[in-house]
Amino acid sequence: MVPIITAVAGGVIAYLIQRSQSKQQRTISDSQSELERISAKYQLKQLELTSMLKVFEILNSHKHRQARESIFCAYYLCKKGDNNIFDREPYHSTAAMVRADMDQIGLLIDDGLVDEAMFLKAYWNTVLVTWKALEKNIEHERSTRNYPAYMSGFKALNEKALEYRRANNLGSGEIFVYQNDDCAKKFDSMTVND
Repeated sequence: MVPIITAVAGGVIAYLIQRSQSKQQRTISDSQSELERISAKYQLKQLELTSMLKVFEILNSHKHRQARESIFCAYYLCKKGDNNIFDREPYHSTAAMVRADMDQIGLLIDDGLVDEAMFLKAYWNTVLVTWKALEKNIEHERSTRNYPAYMSGFKALNEKALEYRRANNLGSGEIFVYQNDDCAKKFDSMTVND
């Protein structure tokens, strides 16, 4: 009888040890999964921050600031009757640069690589003014290219900037693109270098 009791007790003990080890393995596995989730979340935040800093660096560079100012001047001259302004240099190249900047930022935001709220906090007005200055040019490019979705990232970014403006009570009137009569003197001799 003792051998039977010993065998049963040994079996129970083996079962309890195996069950305990199985729980420990599940706990370790759960902990590893949690660490992986935390690590992935941290890496995504780091990527988002790095992307945001790069976007700010590019948009704040002299070349890109001057390109935006150039298209504001072109818009002003277009409103005064120069309908072919964006066909001439430097306006053609600067318009292409600014369109691409805003379109790519819109796509980065859509893909979650740039924080929308942080970007709009800094650039909501710039987005609205550049869209207003380039909207007719973009429509022309869409027609010329026969590509209705051309600059869809920029268009979506403009809509987000409008919503940001409304949500934060930052005005509701018409978007104003400021320039003066002699702006062309500054840009007509400008060259755009990559």
